[in-house]
Amino acid sequence: AHISDLAASLVFSPAMAMALTALFVIGFSVKMAIFPLHLWLPDAHTVAPMPVTVMLAAAMLSMGTYGLLRFPLGVLSSWDITPFALPMMIAGVVSEIYGAIMALSEKDIKRIIAYSSVSQMGYILFGLGTLTQNGMSGALLQVIYHALAKALLFMCAGLVIHATKRRALQELGGLASKMPLIAFCTAIGALTIAGTPPLAVFGSEWLIFSGGFQTPYPALSAIALLGSLFTVAYALWLLCRVFLGPAPQGMALEREPRSMVGVVVALAALALVAGFLAAPLLTWINGGVAAILRGGL
Repeated sequence: AHISDLAASLVFSPAMAMALTALFVIGFSVKMAIFPLHLWLPDAHTVAPMPVTVMLAAAMLSMGTYGLLRFPLGVLSSWDITPFALPMMIAGVVSEIYGAIMALSEKDIKRIIAYSSVSQMGYILFGLGTLTQNGMSGALLQVIYHALAKALLFMCAGLVIHATKRRALQELGGLASKMPLIAFCTAIGALTIAGTPPLAVFGSEWLIFSGGFQTPYPALSAIALLGSLFTVAYALWLLCRVFLGPAPQGMALEREPRSMVGVVVALAALALVAGFLAAPLLTWINGGVAAILRGGL
């Protein structure tokens, strides 16, 4: 049976629908690592092997967004999710700012990028909470672009760790002259996640904030917009501390595997062009969001 058939056949009392919606939102917020349900994420990213870390950041977190779309938004009515719109927007803004501040305070490069995911998932939850065409389309576009940028950043971090055998910011520096290609690719990833035009994330964040300003809560949307400055701060902080400045004494480098470098370069190239090729993807996303807002998937 199609999920729309399931939605048409289920009838819940208002209290049951409210309880189910709350449980769905809370459960999938754990999967998305929304503050304060994020506690598993930084440790998981820190101890996992780098390929697993890339998969966690680029793919697994997105399953929470998919779950929100398929179940509370796909099975229950729009009336059931409407009371949760403002809480979702507030939780999204808090997670966005908290994750960015924690990324600024961390010293381990894997934990910095992990807390970046907490922040980026906040953008997505905020966009979904707007229940607007622009906001939800931007959130889904952000899922795809976040996966691209975060996979790129974690792979670049993996190459730095492989080459230097170091992860702490205070033990790194000056790598731009020694690893210029990786420095360039990391800069693309950092500028992408910071929403720098015309790179990919700029378009998705623009739609998210646009959707926010279409809601009755423009002040909350303004906070979300200003909070994005913290994203710029930690992205540039990571880039500068690892690749600029003097190199620490005694730091020896191993040669990066060509296969790993090739994948990183391909992701950086995709991040560069993705912002210019958003129209077909956005057309497809808009159709799905319109169906959700009409009450069916």
